[in-house]
Amino acid sequence: MKKHIKTKYIYFLLPLTFVYVTVLIALNYALFRDMKKVTRTLIEASVFSFFIVFLPEIVSFYGIHNITGSNLFLIYFYLFSTIFGIFIIKKQERYINEILEKK
Repeated sequence: MKKHIKTKYIYFLLPLTFVYVTVLIALNYALFRDMKKVTRTLIEASVFSFFIVFLPEIVSFYGIHNITGSNLFLIYFYLFSTIFGIFIIKKQERYINEILEKK
């Protein structure tokens, strides 16, 4: 059996940004030697980071309150990054379970 970082420990990084979670998830995929999953995870994280940054700007373009200059941006950022972190952790749990069931 290959050694990997257990996903229950990755959940402890959720209070930090999704960047730490993404790096550990990518490292886990690299330990399983699945570079396609590493690349896909990093691309998903990049797209998500652009989504987090530019969505408030797009919304403010249409006349809705701009949250980037207020304290709400911190809440907005952590809400979406926590949801994304849980999403990729769950996806990796399914992947690890599939790998372990094959053996």
